[in-house]
Amino acid sequence: MRKRQRSKGKQAAAAEAVELEVTATAVAAAKGAVKRRRGRKVEEAVIEIEELLETAEEEAAKEEATAVKPKRARKKVVKEDDLNAVLVDLPTTVPAGKLVGCHVSAAAGVERALVNAASIGAKAFAMDTRSKRRWECPPLMRVTAAAFRAACNSFGFSAAQIIPHGSYLINLGSPDKEMLAKSYAAFLEELQRCETLGIRLYNIHPGHTNSCGEVSTPEECMDRIAGCINRAHAQTSGVTVVLENVAGQGSSVGHSFEHLRYMIDRVEDKARIGVCLDTCHMFAAGYDLSTPAAYEATMQQFSSVVGMRYLKGMHINDSKCALGSRRDRHENVGRGFIGITMFECIMNDPRLDGIPLIMETPVQEPGPAINYKKSLLEAEVVYRHEGDEALVGTDKRDIAMLYSLCK
Repeated sequence: MRKRQRSKGKQAAAAEAVELEVTATAVAAAKGAVKRRRGRKVEEAVIEIEELLETAEEEAAKEEATAVKPKRARKKVVKEDDLNAVLVDLPTTVPAGKLVGCHVSAAAGVERALVNAASIGAKAFAMDTRSKRRWECPPLMRVTAAAFRAACNSFGFSAAQIIPHGSYLINLGSPDKEMLAKSYAAFLEELQRCETLGIRLYNIHPGHTNSCGEVSTPEECMDRIAGCINRAHAQTSGVTVVLENVAGQGSSVGHSFEHLRYMIDRVEDKARIGVCLDTCHMFAAGYDLSTPAAYEATMQQFSSVVGMRYLKGMHINDSKCALGSRRDRHENVGRGFIGITMFECIMNDPRLDGIPLIMETPVQEPGPAINYKKSLLEAEVVYRHEGDEALVGTDKRDIAMLYSLCK
């Protein structure tokens, strides 16, 4: 009998020791969690300790208590210092004259886009606020937005000099309900990112009539696009949606000035809608820009149908394909079928002062010159021997060459 009592006593003592050990482990884990997360509020840390202790008590009642690990602390997504990050306003001063730049990388963080733009002498730039080829993306942290805004102030970039490009996946004109819902969600999320970053322009391709096996008319497609813009305007503030004209490939809408006007007419807030003219797309859609007379006629047509007040930016690219080809194939400055004359016209057109003029030209070394003029060739000799790296060098030289065309 005494042996049994001694045995039970040992078991009880062992169980108590195990319980104390697990409890101590839980407390230690909780203390560690608090140390690792000093940015948390005290109340949150206390709740975490209580949860860990409750878990320890439950596990101690089991036979295999010694094999049970204490509950791991939940990973914190938002840090306290992130919530306190200061979002300063972007500069308001816009440089006089032409604002030439290019699409720069934001792969190492959106704030790096400012460094990349400044390093090549750009006075404007385009970038991606998130991956253009994925639906799901990590949230934009407040500290990241604060760093971006601070960099804008450091390098002197105002909101008028930045025009991000929207995701290629978005189709606001899709007749398929599921695709339209996904597109709108991504569209709204990108507008909200621009809002957080302090950016005031957001460039996007309008959409397509055909999607996921569903077909609609161009008018139905454009009505949906305008409807999405109106919905997004109601959920955001301060960001202007900038519709980019397209080359006219496939079932896309927005290749004619009339299409752009149709959508603008159906947007309720006219102060937050605009157009970005891509010269390669215009040329591919049948708008000639290759001579001074053709350039002026096309710009006058745009002014008459759409209105110059809606022109918020341009993508200034040459074309690898002929006039009216409906093919979206960008070429380097002066190397394509449009030729250098158009770039001279752009750089000396006062109507284009103060808006982003963005190059989206190929990175690789261009092929044989087409319609090159002596002035550009001379500028090329000056800038081709600086020894810059391929990507940065090409952009830097092209920016300098374009400014050399100003009279």
